[in-house]
Amino acid sequence: MFRLIKIENSGVNVPETVKLPKPASLTVKAGTALTLTGGYLTMCTSTSVPTHISLEAAGSDKSAVYCYAVNGNMRFETTVSANPSSLSLGDKVTLSSDANNCTVSVTATTTSGVATIVDLCSAKAVGDKVTVKF
Repeated sequence: MFRLIKIENSGVNVPETVKLPKPASLTVKAGTALTLTGGYLTMCTSTSVPTHISLEAAGSDKSAVYCYAVNGNMRFETTVSANPSSLSLGDKVTLSSDANNCTVSVTATTTSGVATIVDLCSAKAVGDKVTVKF
């Protein structure tokens, strides 16, 4: 899950909510990284920068999902899905999907990475938290 923890250089730490359409085949969880393509939200791939983060879970019964736009001054807490011991501040890592194919974490892979590590939060193992920006 990508959880917004800070908007730098802003007096407000709450993003503006928008309701965007999604195809019935797309199931998302709260905190899922999404991309707006062709007027519909799609799941972010491991090497694509998200345009939006979902604020709610939405299954096939919903035609839209509440979310907010991702900006470069936002900082997100998420988990790492691989051993983070080789990571350093400033590394750009790829995104990772869970068992439900929701893009909700980062990997330790730096080739073609899109999420920049801004705080390792003493991460030592799979599942530990890190802070990233896009």
